[in-house]
Amino acid sequence: MKLVTKQSAYSSKDKLKAASADQMIAIGARNSSTAFYAKHNDPSVTNTGMYTDKDSVFVSVNGQRRERIPVRGTRIEELVRKAASASAVIIADDRANRSRIYNIGERELAALLQSLGYTEVGESGVWVPF
Repeated sequence: MKLVTKQSAYSSKDKLKAASADQMIAIGARNSSTAFYAKHNDPSVTNTGMYTDKDSVFVSVNGQRRERIPVRGTRIEELVRKAASASAVIIADDRANRSRIYNIGERELAALLQSLGYTEVGESGVWVPF
C-alpha cells in the first residue's frame, strides 16, 4: 500500500514497511505520525479488523511520547490479535529500529506477537506464525 506520511526523520522507514502491506493498523496519540497515518490513508484498509492469511498488515504504534497509546489492553492489541488469528503476516520495525530507546511501542508489539506464536524473519520486522 502507498502510505501518506507527514515529514519526519522516520517517514521513509514507514513508507518502506507499508509498501509490502495491504492493510494497516494505526492507532496513536494526537499529533503523532501514527495518528496521522490513520487519518490520512485509505480507510478501507486501515484498522478494519478483518484479516485473512493472505494479508500483510503494517502496524504503526507510538513510541515513548506524551499521551502515548500502549499496545496491551487497547484496540491495537485487539486488532493485532484478530490479524494473528487469521495468520496474517505482520510488518513492524526491524530489530535495529525497535531497539532504539524511544521505540517502547515496537517492543510491546514484538512481545505481543511472540506471545501469539509469531516469529520474526531474521531481524527484518516481518513476523509470521510458527
